[in-house]
Amino acid sequence: MPSIKLPATIENLDRMLEFVVNGVNHFEIATENSLKKLRLVCEEMLTNIIDYSYPKQTGEVKIIYKVVTEEKKVIIKIIDHGVPFNPVEYKKPNLSASIEERDIGGLGIHIAKRIVDQMKYQRNEEQNVLTIVKFIN
Repeated sequence: MPSIKLPATIENLDRMLEFVVNGVNHFEIATENSLKKLRLVCEEMLTNIIDYSYPKQTGEVKIIYKVVTEEKKVIIKIIDHGVPFNPVEYKKPNLSASIEERDIGGLGIHIAKRIVDQMKYQRNEEQNVLTIVKFIN
């Protein structure tokens, strides 16, 4: 499975996103719309790692993807050694509250979870492992 490991910095975000989107696009199973959704989900998850996972130093993030062409499915693993954080259990924002009453944050994770078909989190050997599954239409 193709993988990339880079310092978790905002300067590397575009490179990380291009790695996934261009890699998936190479298989020619994804529509432009599904690639945009995949990019949005990865951007949200990676930005959270960049902003919060390594509060005292710059760490690394590893991205692995697998395209299952016969099932039209993409599996992405995002791995970091930062602060434990499970976006799957992150509380859903109160969307009925006014903007002034809402807590800050969480909307991007909520949107990402709605876009993908499956999101799984594990904490293994001091690392966060986020697995995202998206069926391509």
